[in-house]
Amino acid sequence: MERRINPFIYGRHAPHTHFVGRREELDTCFNALVAPVCGSVAISGEPRMGKTSLLNAVVDFGTQERWQRNEARSVFLYVDCQSISRFTPTRFWQRVLNLLLRTVSNDPAASTIDAVVQPMLALDDIDATHFEAVLHLLHDHNITLMLLLDEFEWVIKRDVNNLPVTRNFLSGLRALINHSADALSLVIASQQPLNVLCQGIITGEGSPFYNNFVFRRLHPLAPSEVGELLERRLTGTPVQFNAQDRQYIDQIAGTHPFLVQLACALIFNARSQGALVEYDEIGRRFEEEARHHFSQTWENSSHEERTVLLLIAWRWWSRRLGLNPQPDDRTFWELMRRYEREIISLVERGLITGEDSQPSPISSVFAWWIVNTVRAGGQVLALPDPGEASNDAEADSISQVVQQVRDTGSQIIRSMSFAPLSGSTRDQWSMVTSAVNSEMGVKHPERVGRYELLEVIGRGGMGLVYKAFDPAMSRYIAIKVVYSDTLANPTEMLRLQQEAQMAGQLSHPNIVTLYDVSYQQDAAYIIMEYLEGRTLAELMRGNTIVSASFAVDIIEQVAAGLDEAHRHGIVHRDMKPSNIMILDDRRVKITDFGLAKLMRGSTLTRPGHLIGTPSYMSPEQARGVEVSPQSDQFSLGIVAYRMLVGRLPFDGEMFQNVIHQIAEGDPYPIASDDLPEATMLSKVLFRAMARSDRERYISCRDFAADLRRWLHHALENQKTPAA
Repeated sequence: MERRINPFIYGRHAPHTHFVGRREELDTCFNALVAPVCGSVAISGEPRMGKTSLLNAVVDFGTQERWQRNEARSVFLYVDCQSISRFTPTRFWQRVLNLLLRTVSNDPAASTIDAVVQPMLALDDIDATHFEAVLHLLHDHNITLMLLLDEFEWVIKRDVNNLPVTRNFLSGLRALINHSADALSLVIASQQPLNVLCQGIITGEGSPFYNNFVFRRLHPLAPSEVGELLERRLTGTPVQFNAQDRQYIDQIAGTHPFLVQLACALIFNARSQGALVEYDEIGRRFEEEARHHFSQTWENSSHEERTVLLLIAWRWWSRRLGLNPQPDDRTFWELMRRYEREIISLVERGLITGEDSQPSPISSVFAWWIVNTVRAGGQVLALPDPGEASNDAEADSISQVVQQVRDTGSQIIRSMSFAPLSGSTRDQWSMVTSAVNSEMGVKHPERVGRYELLEVIGRGGMGLVYKAFDPAMSRYIAIKVVYSDTLANPTEMLRLQQEAQMAGQLSHPNIVTLYDVSYQQDAAYIIMEYLEGRTLAELMRGNTIVSASFAVDIIEQVAAGLDEAHRHGIVHRDMKPSNIMILDDRRVKITDFGLAKLMRGSTLTRPGHLIGTPSYMSPEQARGVEVSPQSDQFSLGIVAYRMLVGRLPFDGEMFQNVIHQIAEGDPYPIASDDLPEATMLSKVLFRAMARSDRERYISCRDFAADLRRWLHHALENQKTPAA
């Protein structure tokens, strides 16, 4: 079969030959460079909205079209701030200076620039004052520099130890803009607008760092730009999209750049094979590929924004599937009025549209994903309290809408298809819907046996997690609720019961204690120890890097708990920062053995069944084969790497990229300037993350012991603080 190159690119930035749209932003960057006085531009936008592609397009277009002021030569330097491990100002300026030397290597002034820059690179500390001297040199040689800084949020460190460094760094950049206005133009890209990102960083007198920037926020493409993208990519290929293809792209992707490229790539592949396009199958693959993006978008949304997204997604699908009861328009719009600020934010972020004054999700599949993720509609949301209503009628209406969201969630999931919303397909959906309309969705109980449910505190691998009170023992507990529509058959219920029984045998200070398992008609309830503290994921949020001694202490405690579980024949299978709870006294508890299975003697272990979180999976999990205790050790190695190095050892834009890297690739090397004794640390971490489980440590404790030896050796040489 002839193989055809797919012209649609997703999961990485597009070259300028494939770049479409963003004319206003490109013009803004052009004018910032060629104006009589250099300007600076701050680009913001959601993940996958095209910020990196835009910055690279500026470099490509600027170089090829010779963007320059008068007779000055222009030099473009693109810096991915996220790639600068353990960010410091010195490492940042080292990266910029090295890029400058490579970029001007063929310039007539190359030798002169090299003579000034090389001594700077030998310094222990480099700051904006040093770089100002370089800018003066460039100006003397009639060179203007455009510095494009991507993922700028990685520069902004808000913890107490790094805040003064961040302030000094931003003050230095501001001084460069002010003092070298005829030699430097900055283009900064970040998820949040620059003024929001820097809020509270620069204090005292003087103008804010962002005062001299022109702000531009990236939104979804215009429909005409989507049409242009299709025409340009399909030109010269034997494949053409028909009207139904284009309608389907609009339905599942809207005009979101990443989603459009993904939908087009899948349809192109189907058309290239010459077979009938199975839209339902394309939709399922689309959801699988976009799932990581949807999850990231959800995590970046406030509880109030999630509430709006759920209400809009629920209303959108309920109307299209003909579910009963239908949403009440008056109450829906009353809720929308309450969330006016969040609606504006979601429109700005490009997550909802307001065509014909009707708020709609930008993607039908994203709307489906929201309903499927939330299901019952209450655990991570901020639905208004009916008690705050202005009258009894309003309170009743709000309660009715909340109950409808909960009741119809499962119906939407069961009735949903990924095929186009047209013709006989929609009629088939209505037939399926009528068969489940009488079924009730998930309801939140107020009590489970003697236990009083107080509030939702999170989500486990298979259901909600509640804080509850046990009056008989006069103590708070946590209850994990696994609903009946998750446990679709007796085999799944048996698996849960076996896992709970095995986990209940574990008694260890570093493992959350399981008290009981209860079953009712609609759900299973796992009663466990209630913990006050923060997860390691919460502690590392915002790209925080913890101290080496703290990281090693965490790993030692987790290793002790895992070895105890392994001694009882249990593999955790989902070891990740969000399943590591750090209590106020620094004690560590491993949570959520909800994905654990028996290592031996179980007919429920199914090879080929992927269980776990992609970024923290072992190669065995990635390949869907049997796992051993060393699988948990591999995941723990990733956790240690993330804490110490500040990034993941295996990374990729898409789920499949991450899985492939883990199964076939090697971890990113640890640079000598990342951490003291980097070579010794690399040997320890890379052994724990060896591709073959036979090459890893015999136990997690052995791994932790070698980490402790590395830390002791590093402290002995006084190259790392003990805190």
